[in-house]
Amino acid sequence: MLVRLSAGAEELRRAPEFDEWERPARKRRRSFFLVLATGRGRVAVGGGGRGLVRRGSGRHNGLMASEERRRKIREMAARRQRAVVVLEDVFDPHNAAAVIRSCDAFGVQRVCLCFERERPYDPRELVPATSSSANVWLDFETHRSTPACLEELKAEGYTLVATVAGGVAGVESIFDARLDDGRVAIMLGHEKRGLSDAAITLADRRVTIPMRGIVRSLNLSVVAGICLFELTRQREALGMERFLLGEDERTELERRLLDRRGGGA
Repeated sequence: MLVRLSAGAEELRRAPEFDEWERPARKRRRSFFLVLATGRGRVAVGGGGRGLVRRGSGRHNGLMASEERRRKIREMAARRQRAVVVLEDVFDPHNAAAVIRSCDAFGVQRVCLCFERERPYDPRELVPATSSSANVWLDFETHRSTPACLEELKAEGYTLVATVAGGVAGVESIFDARLDDGRVAIMLGHEKRGLSDAAITLADRRVTIPMRGIVRSLNLSVVAGICLFELTRQREALGMERFLLGEDERTELERRLLDRRGGGA
């Protein structure tokens, strides 16, 4: 297999600390990659139109995350909110992937996936793990019991907000609901069934999105986007600073993400 390496990659290839080469390299986005293994881990080195690409644990000599990558992660961590999205029995992984992308866009770091009636899947494997994929940068938890997940969030001080269809007793418009608690968990259910009765019962608030048309439903990812937008809008109006991760939490998040996605930007 022809593997194109930039001058920098040629330098790495000759480095004595790399004791093993693995081929064939994977072709990805018109780039070729070699996997170099050391006693402490693996680093992917590749070339192509964008020059040298390095991916690995970030602990290898000469391969620590670039300052540009560090800056991006630091700025991102500083914008993360104290919020969680809970997905209960979401059947279609593509819908989950779309919700995950909205979570990243609105600064929600943590996503809980509950599977009681549907077959579990790994959110990290929904799309290829590139730096532009939201699933690379978020934290995921998988639960086989919805009540156990929700009770855990309650114990952490989260207010549970269930998204439900209109007409349910005690429901309020998402635009009228006050989402000013310090920690909020937005709960979204199955594409057709919605949230389970157990999830709705455990919720502290029940919200709906008012409909003005003939069709009385929205795609799951659209619901997630509207709810996260409204949560963010209200927090911005009140002063977002009080809803962001604390300094220790940000530092720990930066460390985890650098460890997870070490390498050049």
